[in-house]
Amino acid sequence: MKSAMLVTVGVGPTVADGIAFAIRSAHPNFVLFLVTAESESKTLPEVVSKAGIAEGEYACRRILGENDVERCALDCAEAIRHLVRREYAPEEIVADFTSGTKAMSAGLVAAGLEQEVGQLSYVHGERGESGRVVSGTERSERLKPNRLMARRDLRRAIDLFNTLRYDTCIDVLQGATRRTALPQIREQAGALKRLSEAYRAWDRFDHKTALDILVGLTGEPNLAEWGLKKQVERHKAFLYRLLKEKYTQDRAVDLWNNAERRAGEGRFDDATARLYRLLEYIAQVKLCREHRGLETGNLDVNNLPEGLREAYGKPSGRSGRVELGLVEAYGLLRDLEDPVGGRFMEDFEASDGPKGVLGLRNNSILAHGFGPVGEPGYGRACALVRRYLDVAFEGWGKKATEAEFPNLKIFIGASDHQRCAGGHRDRP
Repeated sequence: MKSAMLVTVGVGPTVADGIAFAIRSAHPNFVLFLVTAESESKTLPEVVSKAGIAEGEYACRRILGENDVERCALDCAEAIRHLVRREYAPEEIVADFTSGTKAMSAGLVAAGLEQEVGQLSYVHGERGESGRVVSGTERSERLKPNRLMARRDLRRAIDLFNTLRYDTCIDVLQGATRRTALPQIREQAGALKRLSEAYRAWDRFDHKTALDILVGLTGEPNLAEWGLKKQVERHKAFLYRLLKEKYTQDRAVDLWNNAERRAGEGRFDDATARLYRLLEYIAQVKLCREHRGLETGNLDVNNLPEGLREAYGKPSGRSGRVELGLVEAYGLLRDLEDPVGGRFMEDFEASDGPKGVLGLRNNSILAHGFGPVGEPGYGRACALVRRYLDVAFEGWGKKATEAEFPNLKIFIGASDHQRCAGGHRDRP
């Protein structure tokens, strides 16, 4: 396989020997030297001669801030990208940080990790009285920084999980498992990937898939180590209840939480669309569960009090069924003396009432209009829907809190599974 080498070049009596040894050990097709003005004139010619590099097989780039780690890292990163433009893949690049200033070496290692080079290398050997490596005793060490990059991937995946970017999180975790065969990394990545798949499905209202995955995680040791075992058990119970019945307070809570997640992402049109559905759903739950199984999509007028049958008995649309829109559903609840229906219809014409909020939704590009809802509009819709949730469902707020998605606080460090400072493991 072809390879390129990126080498920091310093000055000193035996520096050229060490660099030449590293190049001969790696057998690169091309070498890009990172030099200072001094090392370019004093060291580079000797390195080229001792390493036996022909013209056209190397080039050099000047490092201007050789004592500035950040500047060196940026210069080194650009040098790596230069090699990529020469059609060397990052995994085909060896970064040797043996020589140069400390800032140059640190900068090359940082850039190598950031740009995901294939190997890092350095030369060491027996040191003489001057503290320099004695020529002829050099040994080249090369390492693939897969473990470090896999840990970095895990940390990135945790951030992605916590910001609901489950698809990207799963992709990053798959990369982490490809990088290393270390059992600890692979186990952590595997558990986090399945957790991401579960909450991704839940976030898309695919509750059965979410429950199946969470059930499959039963006994997963990482959940206890990460302090998630009790929360996942609560979520399994929540999803089970939600799937068991069509009209349930749990589904109302789920719609509310989904709207809040969309708002947290700044997707206020999506969030408001969910609140509108929740407003419909509150009426559906109340009619079905507390008023003889009444359905807004196919109203059985025989289950209405006799005095209301004529008013609500006319079929609507082509279906031949009696179907109720949102306002009609709340009107029926009012006529049935249900408090949530009474509250809705009393509020309807108020400036902060349902009519104004429904107008916000209808003007959204996701409904019938052409503009965005925006955060203030979503806030108005939120306050309105919360008002009817409070009337319809006692204690719904506590359920909503219990059904919130996890926010992971996992420390990925040198030791085995750890929690953040102050965190505690769940006890089995």
